[in-house]
Amino acid sequence: TDAVDSCIGDGYVGAWLSGGLDSCVISSLASRRVKNMHTFVGGVPGAPDVVYAREMADHLQTRHHEVLVKPEEVLKILPEVIYHLESFDALLVRSSIMNYLVARETAQYVPAVFSGEGGDELFAGYEYLKQLDPGDIQVELVDIIQRLHNTALQRVDRCAAAFSVTPHVCFLDPRVVSFALRIPSEYKLRGGVEKWILRRSVADLIPSHVLNR
Repeated sequence: TDAVDSCIGDGYVGAWLSGGLDSCVISSLASRRVKNMHTFVGGVPGAPDVVYAREMADHLQTRHHEVLVKPEEVLKILPEVIYHLESFDALLVRSSIMNYLVARETAQYVPAVFSGEGGDELFAGYEYLKQLDPGDIQVELVDIIQRLHNTALQRVDRCAAAFSVTPHVCFLDPRVVSFALRIPSEYKLRGGVEKWILRRSVADLIPSHVLNR
């Protein structure tokens, strides 16, 4: 909550709401403090992220914006995405296309935006982590956190900067990171459920079918 509050400023801030747990958490906390909050999602028509984001936006009563994209639009925008990323890394480019289009839409409404980046790394949100020895999970989490500047954060930073939007990544507030890294990994990945402790902590904020999607 403190990490979100410190980024609200004058209140002209929106949220990238993908319908996933992390963006839902941040959007829920921010919407309690931002009047007429704008939320944004991108995807192909009917994509699960678009559907869940719409349901969450209705729950939070935000001013919701959907960027619905056709395959030919993806190909058309690709050179711009590569230019702003300054990278030809295939995985990074692929993950950035929708982020770029959503950032373009965001800039029409607010100068700053909340993002849920960092939640997967802090709370064991990746499927492959279930294959690791339990004793190795915490080491792996620290490693992927330290690589964020070359992965998710590069995407967020470059896509937002392309349209002069300021992104706020509250999960990566130093206070949150420090606290999360002290939580034993068995509470993050529990009974085959990723981000178990995060889900429990926000169960009163998010509808159960979105929380457990």
